[in-house]
Amino acid sequence: MDNLELSYPKDTNNFFKQVYGRNIDDIDVILKPERINAIVDTEIGYKKIIGETKELLNEIRSTHEELLMGRDKVKTEKKCVNDVWKLVQMTDAQIRYTEFFEENIDYLLSLDLNDESQLQELEITLNPVIKELEMYANNGMTFSIDEKTDALIRRLLLLKGKKHLVNKIDEIIKLEYYIE
Repeated sequence: MDNLELSYPKDTNNFFKQVYGRNIDDIDVILKPERINAIVDTEIGYKKIIGETKELLNEIRSTHEELLMGRDKVKTEKKCVNDVWKLVQMTDAQIRYTEFFEENIDYLLSLDLNDESQLQELEITLNPVIKELEMYANNGMTFSIDEKTDALIRRLLLLKGKKHLVNKIDEIIKLEYYIE
């Protein structure tokens, strides 16, 4: 700080009394912590510092943009992988239920929906498949077991007042997907 000239009032006590309303000796001085991102060296001008760091700043921006694009690509790929995994899980459920209902559909169709105990037995049997159908419908997917079982599930859903689920499944069934 050699050869540094500062200007200050001749009567500093009077000046600070006007500014602060009291004697300067009574004021507690609180130092501010140094800012990490502040340029403190006053011997090098701002323009010179910016000029010297311009290439570095451009490289940082470019790297940041690459990172953002890479992150977006990973998010998209992760979503695709998750969607394929959901499809695999749904297909597994469809196979399991198809095998189960091949053996049990005739018995389930023979149950009287007007008989409370038989209706309850049907509900207990169909409830797992209905929960999975609802879960997959909420993800925009559905599966079919066979015509008889699908019709029985539809009848039970309508009987239980779940027309919204039937409508959602019907909308999804109308969509056509082509895999190449």
